[in-house]
Amino acid sequence: MSSITYHYGGKEGIYLAAAYHIAERCERVLAPTLERASLDGELDGEAAIEKIDELVVDLLHLMLDDQSAPWARFILREQLEPTDAFDILYSAVLERVGDRLIDVMAQLGRGLWSSTEIRLKAFTILSQVRMFRTAPEMLQRMTGLDPTKSENADAIEQFVRRICRATLLA
Repeated sequence: MSSITYHYGGKEGIYLAAAYHIAERCERVLAPTLERASLDGELDGEAAIEKIDELVVDLLHLMLDDQSAPWARFILREQLEPTDAFDILYSAVLERVGDRLIDVMAQLGRGLWSSTEIRLKAFTILSQVRMFRTAPEMLQRMTGLDPTKSENADAIEQFVRRICRATLLA
């Protein structure tokens, strides 16, 4: 305990250090995904949908990967009961992913949707993807699909792509 107090100033300090560590790790893992989803000029409808698909599928694969389990729990806990750690996670990871998705969706909509509607669509899509990490047992019991098996991951991916497109059209 004295070592924790010395290095981190107490339990809260070590908790915030954990949030910074998770944020840095997520930033590294998501950097290629966010780069691929960046806007490089005007996109036509199909190109925008492809960018959205790529971003969402990359996030899905990250959620299905066992490496995400420990920090996904931490992030979920912070979303349910935010502390100062949520600000760290939000600004480093969650906001960046959401903003990238929102930017591409805005180009796709070309003024068809309000800012609030775009943000709600993005939130809905990201929430659906997150559920595959936060509720794997429910997924398996309801569908019989084991998300750790590649053939099931492919089926989940195809379904998420369809749900994503349906949300965009809603």
